[in-house]
Order: sequence, then C-alpha cells, then structure tokens
Amino acid sequence: MNLNYWSIIIIIASTLLYHISQKSIPTNINPVVSMLVTYLTAIIISIAVYPFFKQDSSFINELRKVNWAVFALGLAVLGIEIGFRYAYRTGWDISKANLIASSIIVVLLIPIGMLLYSERVSLTNAIGVIFCLIGVSLINR
Repeated sequence: MNLNYWSIIIIIASTLLYHISQKSIPTNINPVVSMLVTYLTAIIISIAVYPFFKQDSSFINELRKVNWAVFALGLAVLGIEIGFRYAYRTGWDISKANLIASSIIVVLLIPIGMLLYSERVSLTNAIGVIFCLIGVSLINR
C-alpha cells in the first residue's frame, strides 16, 4: 500500500482516537493541565520516533528551517484542542461536533484554497459543498 493510503489511514485512526480521548477526559480536570500532559506525551513520542524518519541534515539544521507556520500551527492545535474539550464538556455529541465543524471548515477552506493556492473548484465540488451545508442544517435540527 502506498503512502497516499497510509497517510489517510493514519489520519482516520488518529482522529477517531482523538475524539474518543477528548470525550473521555474528566470534566473536572483543568484544561490547561490536561493540555500540558497531552503535549508532553506528544513530545516524548516525537523524540522516540525521530530517528526512524529520513534525516538529510542535522537536527539543528532542521530547526533552522522552521518558519512562522510552525508556530501558527501550535496556536491552531491548541485552539482546536481547547475548543473540542469545551464542546464535549458542554454536551456536544461526539457524532455531531466534529461533523458540523469539519463541514463548515471545508466550506471556508474552498475560497482560501482558490485564493492562496490556486486550487480549482469543479461543478461537482460545488454541488458537494451544497450537500455539506444541507447536511449540517439537517443534523442541527
């Protein structure tokens, strides 16, 4: 199986684990404390798997390649984590919260993809977006 399929399998498995874990975090724990433990776990695992990834240069040289987007991603991940943590704490269903958020995100990413990355939207894609919006409205009823 090529990397295209493995990457999607990893995304699906990790997203399932993510939402099950998020929904299972005790509601009485301080969200910042749980985030610290979450990211400490991610750091430890990252250090452990680092040697298994292709290395064209030293770790220090790789750090020099870091740009603003890496820091922005950290901010975004923190926002997603806290957002879902509170969504589940306030009673959102695990089956609805991600579906609604993802559908709206897809709609918002279309013009961003077109403007920033010269992506094209076909008629089929546009019809799909309409179905996403219809689905979100039906799920919210």
